[in-house]
Amino acid sequence: MAALVTVEAPEFGPATGGLLTVANVVDGDARVGMGVTYDNTGFCGVARALPQGCFSTGPAQQTKTFDGFGTNPAAASFGIYKGVECWLSGDDNFEATATRGLGLGESFAVANALATTILEVSPTIILPSTNDPVLALAKAEQWAGENYSGIPVIHVTRYGASILASLGLLVRNLDGSLETWLGSKVSADAGYIANESTAFNIWVTGQVNLWRTPVIVNNAPNTTLNKGRAIAERLYAATVDCIHGKVVANSITLTNKTGV
Repeated sequence: MAALVTVEAPEFGPATGGLLTVANVVDGDARVGMGVTYDNTGFCGVARALPQGCFSTGPAQQTKTFDGFGTNPAAASFGIYKGVECWLSGDDNFEATATRGLGLGESFAVANALATTILEVSPTIILPSTNDPVLALAKAEQWAGENYSGIPVIHVTRYGASILASLGLLVRNLDGSLETWLGSKVSADAGYIANESTAFNIWVTGQVNLWRTPVIVNNAPNTTLNKGRAIAERLYAATVDCIHGKVVANSITLTNKTGV
């Protein structure tokens, strides 16, 4: 048998449709890894109808509802990393490989951390679960519209997104990003926490804001074993604006009908 020829490994791109395609990502310095805070702008909530007989061109009436300028809850802080290890051959750039690997898998790690530090932590509202995925998404969209004046973000596993897409509920844009027919951004990421095989979570939030540090990469060869190692790391601080809800959709009916 002829000897195999060693060639350059083919490149491949990161998965599309995940959290980083819809989040507001802000590249900052190392300090953002300590967490961030900011005053919200009073834009949370929606405009309301005037109470009957309360119209006035003078000072605001106390019978009306006012949205404050409170301090946004402290951002959830977390770190992600990618480590690589292989035999030393004298010309391997393990730092570049670790950095590239971190970039490819970054969305998965960030979505997983966002789910455990924000999405699954005391949602503002847990909407009633339903066996109808269409109704589940409709509930999330309606609640978001009643409580948030911006473009909401629907968070769902890739399993759940496939169910929603099969029902014609999602639109895929040319850049690979997803949205609903009402224009809500959709983050379909495998990094989110999955339910049982027939059920999936739909979280709905306001804009997702992600502050991140530069990538920190370190080379750590193990000369005793003649192995090279490198680890690429980055810290994040994350917030979601104004709203934070959840509904569980059960696809058991679809499973029975279509074998999903």
